[in-house]
Amino acid sequence: AAELKIGRPDVRAAFPDRPPGMHVVRELPPPTLNEFGHKMLSTTNDYFPLHTDEYYNDTPSRFVLLLCITPADDGGTTLVAHVDDIVGNLDAPTRSALMQPTYPTPSGPKSILEETADGWNMRFNELEIRRAKDFIGVRSRPLPKESIAAIVAVREAAERHMRRYDLRTGDCLVIQNNRTLHGRTEFSGKARRLMKRVRIA
Repeated sequence: AAELKIGRPDVRAAFPDRPPGMHVVRELPPPTLNEFGHKMLSTTNDYFPLHTDEYYNDTPSRFVLLLCITPADDGGTTLVAHVDDIVGNLDAPTRSALMQPTYPTPSGPKSILEETADGWNMRFNELEIRRAKDFIGVRSRPLPKESIAAIVAVREAAERHMRRYDLRTGDCLVIQNNRTLHGRTEFSGKARRLMKRVRIA
């Protein structure tokens, strides 16, 4: 990906000292904060709930590559759940609620679920949705009850169908970002866990 320069252009510009499109994902003391003062979980050793990358972007990257450089000695298990398994556990009213463009992002409300000719696509990050009160222009628009219930249903279905991968040095996990949720368990604060991530638009 670095040689082909297929990482997102905005990411390449933000990290001129690294190979194009590559991010270092590890605990940083202290954790990096976003523009609203919230911890970026990829810079902590905290539990990272199942999500899709770049929930906040108009067009999230289609693929995420995670290369394990140094695994954690204790914890840091990668968690994965496929969208088809999740949607298969949702009833019709819940799917309908998820397909409504009511879920806040910094660039305006979006839907979580979309049905396409290729199957179901999803953008999902419960933590970012719950933090959305900080987004400009969102504070005065609370989510409908059915939308909140739908978020919980996605999380619970994802956890029921979650697969676990203990990546070792040299392992590379390729994730189709619009079709797969991923996360990780917490790991010891003394661990020197290091992952490299490439997002492909």
